[in-house]
Amino acid sequence: MKHLPKVGRTSRLAAIACALALVAGACSNGSSGKGQSGSGNNGSTNGTAQTEGGGLFPTELVNKAVHDGTPVRGGTVTWGLESDVLSVSPNQNPIQPADVQLAAAVFAPLTRFGDHGTFKGRPVTDNTDHAYNQLADSLTSTNDDLQHWTLKLRAGVKFSNGQPVTAQQVVDSTKWAMATSNCSCAQDAKEIVSVTAEGDLTVQYTLKEPVVTWPAVLTGGGLGWITESSARNAAPDPTNPDYTHLIGAGAFKYESHVGDNYTVVRNDDYFGVDRLNHDAKLPYLDKIVFKPLADSTTRLQAVQSGGVQIMGTADTSNLVGAKRSSNLRVQPAEGSSSTILVLNITKPPFGATPKPGETPQQTAIRSLDDPTALAARQAFAYAINRNEINQKYYQGTRIPSYGFFPQSSPWYDPTGQVPRYDPTKAKELVARVTKAGVKMDVQSICIATPESTGVNQILTAQDKAVGITNTLKQVDQAVLVSTLLSGGGNIQWNSSCFRSGMNPDPDGAMYGGLLSTGSANITKYNRPEIDALLNQGRQTADVTKRKAIYDKIQTQVAKDVVIIPLVFDYWGNVFAKSISGLSVPAPNSLGIIDPAGLYEVK
Repeated sequence: MKHLPKVGRTSRLAAIACALALVAGACSNGSSGKGQSGSGNNGSTNGTAQTEGGGLFPTELVNKAVHDGTPVRGGTVTWGLESDVLSVSPNQNPIQPADVQLAAAVFAPLTRFGDHGTFKGRPVTDNTDHAYNQLADSLTSTNDDLQHWTLKLRAGVKFSNGQPVTAQQVVDSTKWAMATSNCSCAQDAKEIVSVTAEGDLTVQYTLKEPVVTWPAVLTGGGLGWITESSARNAAPDPTNPDYTHLIGAGAFKYESHVGDNYTVVRNDDYFGVDRLNHDAKLPYLDKIVFKPLADSTTRLQAVQSGGVQIMGTADTSNLVGAKRSSNLRVQPAEGSSSTILVLNITKPPFGATPKPGETPQQTAIRSLDDPTALAARQAFAYAINRNEINQKYYQGTRIPSYGFFPQSSPWYDPTGQVPRYDPTKAKELVARVTKAGVKMDVQSICIATPESTGVNQILTAQDKAVGITNTLKQVDQAVLVSTLLSGGGNIQWNSSCFRSGMNPDPDGAMYGGLLSTGSANITKYNRPEIDALLNQGRQTADVTKRKAIYDKIQTQVAKDVVIIPLVFDYWGNVFAKSISGLSVPAPNSLGIIDPAGLYEVK
């Protein structure tokens, strides 16, 4: 029986939702990172080396729990969300931060991550983790084959309507989610051959293939958030139940939905305890009102005035303003998610010229090793000065990104980094591409947001300085998703703004987007040797061996320059000094915390 360590995974619909390009905090899926890092030589400007840096808060504060003062039992807290809630049902793709934060209050997951993105099969007993309460007592790989998994539930756990959490409830909830085509769990659900109950507390999963990251699949979403079946089936539409029929085993339960506000109240049957406070019964609060605050200016003012006691935000101005406020505190969060540029390698300049009768996929395969197309992609990468973008637009709050993971991640590969800023090399490569008869004219597409406008203004000027013409076209989110992921629409594009997901494990970060048949493979990337390594990586439990596999993948992808990271995402939970009990942010959801341990300070 094997207990797996570092895990993490994403889904196709998560990738689609993450196409909310250059929308701060649009997608929430974090791993551990550090607040002041990323230093290094980013190339030269007129022979002068630049040092990059970033991060608004000290390293010791990033991705850390906040648990101080004496907890007060009871009280109501108003929680500001950075957007409206789009979905509260686990089978309906609740993936944006507002959705996930609300769901985290109502649903106790089958499994949770421990410190630094590691998975702990049993409830955490380390007193540095106070809110890592999960439904599973253990999750093990039968015979170490990574294809058969046995989950044993904690005994005596109840849903908020008093019904017991049983193995059959888990099976019913899992099958309900599996039957929903637009579930964020859709890709993971396809891995399940069977899910069965053995007695009251044992669930058996049989998968189509070995999947080392299966424990992470059960940390949330449709397969990890278990809903009580009798209440769900009593809904007018059981396939998409309203909030009154969504019963979880989390610390709170839905009370009302008035306007855009959601109110949850304590679940007296909640099983969780605060291990930093003598195993005190959770939750402390009586009620939480989740209030959407879409306007960033109003959002910060609401916390400063006391109308809202805590809020989550990825807005740079909010974080800078909160740091300057004497009456506010910030829990910063950072991980592997970053703003990226995705290149279209099915046509020039970043792809080869299509041959008559050739499919886009066939052109893309040739493009990877086409010398002119590769030179164009390298030139585009060399032209980007991340330090300028970070300082001018993000006020120095972000960490420059060149690969899939920050330097603090155990999966970081120093050789798997795209070219750093070097305008001299960029100009040389542009000249080579132009001499080959290819114009360095780039059509970029992004969603119409202030962030995409501001960042692309800087990028366009940087490109112009090395001889690249870069024109931005801003489109609706649905149009961007259709164009990139579905191949729909008639929009011509060479580069697109995008956002990578939060994944503490490389399988989630790479599999769907790099596999030749991957559901989120926007670039139509196709290397047989990479396909083989991706499949090998998800079937290998030994961490050292997996590291070697993913280093090879990262190194090759960086050489191919089909994805160009810009800056790592940054999040902050901003809260009044009268509030504490913030858990460690989940490593696969940037900044999302478990509200069970939140309390007012005496």
